[in-house]
Amino acid sequence: MKSIRRQLTVRVLTGTFLLLVIASAFFCVIMRAQVVREFDRVLKARARSLIALTSREQNLIEIDIDEDAMPAYAADDGAEEDGEPEDERGFDDRKGSGFYTVFRTDGTVVKKSSSLGAAALPCDAVRVQAPLFRNIKLPDGEKGRLVQIVFTPPVDEPDDEEKDPASDEDVALVLPEGTDFEAFRLILVVAGSRERLDALLQLTYITLFVLTALLLAGIGMVVFGAVKQGFRPIDELNAQIECIGPDRLEARIGTDAPPTELVAIQSAINHLLERVQNGLLRERRFSNNVAHELRTPVAELRTACEVGERWPDDPAQTRRFFGDIKEIALHMEHIASSLLTLARCENGTATVDPVTVGIADMMEACFRRNQAAMAAKKLTCEIAVDPEQRMTTDKDHFRMIIQNLVDNAVTYSAVGTTITGRVVKTPGATEILIENQVKDISPADMQHMFERFWQKNPYEGDSGHLGLGLSIAKAIAEVLGMDIRVGLKDGSTFEACITLPG
Repeated sequence: MKSIRRQLTVRVLTGTFLLLVIASAFFCVIMRAQVVREFDRVLKARARSLIALTSREQNLIEIDIDEDAMPAYAADDGAEEDGEPEDERGFDDRKGSGFYTVFRTDGTVVKKSSSLGAAALPCDAVRVQAPLFRNIKLPDGEKGRLVQIVFTPPVDEPDDEEKDPASDEDVALVLPEGTDFEAFRLILVVAGSRERLDALLQLTYITLFVLTALLLAGIGMVVFGAVKQGFRPIDELNAQIECIGPDRLEARIGTDAPPTELVAIQSAINHLLERVQNGLLRERRFSNNVAHELRTPVAELRTACEVGERWPDDPAQTRRFFGDIKEIALHMEHIASSLLTLARCENGTATVDPVTVGIADMMEACFRRNQAAMAAKKLTCEIAVDPEQRMTTDKDHFRMIIQNLVDNAVTYSAVGTTITGRVVKTPGATEILIENQVKDISPADMQHMFERFWQKNPYEGDSGHLGLGLSIAKAIAEVLGMDIRVGLKDGSTFEACITLPG
């Protein structure tokens, strides 16, 4: 089974790594585009400055580019210079580092920089509508980038004071007579090394890679520490749970200021431990009560046998002896039958044979079986049930429920009171209520009413009652799809309510 901590850490780091990679890639794309755009802007500005040095005087095209003032376009003679000059925009101004070529629209070279030597820059005479930028390999073998601009040489009108003709050195092209000067175009291609541009981009990529790696490592350490710190309350709870055993069910788990997500889990585990503890205590009481209930009749049976051995020839004593044995056997049979009924209901082996049952007739029959006990306590009964009120259920099981509730009411009713049985119909259900007046019962006793062998005063009253009646009634009711609840009204009226299915 994979560790949740490991999964969480891996997922967070993977997500962070992907986000950093995406962000870095986006930043690189944006920065590259911005740097290249700035490089192109400067390259275009250089081309515009060369265009400004080109003019037309009548049919002469003059290109007045002084390579002494612009050493980048001059031929590199190999002489070493102190430092590597740069222009203010970051371009390399070393001798021979810049290139230009002026073409006619038919691709004929008009003029080129000395730095090109015998080589020439490429010209795309087809695409002449807008400035064209592209990467090339420069004559010196370095990577470069060029801009191609199509332009019309501006007309240079000499002043009256300046009547000297253009020098032959500045005249780059003589146009023949009849040339349409308005439609005449030249193509200027200017190129420069992009080694520093690539070096800047490479430095940027390396820096981003290193920063991403460092950031990812830092985030990994932070995430690992945060996950470890976040799981610390779980580790504490786990250590506490491991210390809980059958002999320490009273222990409860908890941490100081637990996270909100653990409050519900901590509470649920404590409630579970409480239910397990109560269940185990009930099982222990059950075992003790079963042993106690069986020990008494077994002791009585042993005593009866000893008495029978002393007077084997006394007929009266023998009859009394067998009568006692019969009562003891019936009592033990009652215990075994009650426990067997509980086991069948809880194991799901109880069978159900539904028939139509009259509720009023069933109550009257159950009360008739308790006439002697009711007379001894001067009890009366009132059955407020419609004789036509019927239901479909298992007759024997339903009689056991009613009989146990009636027996319980007769046994624990105060002397001279009335036991009431009635049916109440509500919009959502039909309920059978059996009410009786009690004494020495408190609301706190209600939670124990369905516990096996539980009795308010186990050493008082009729010893024939085991404290299993309500437990059996509830178990059978669950098999029949009914619900039983008990309550105490006005502090002295005990109410048993059966909610019928449907």
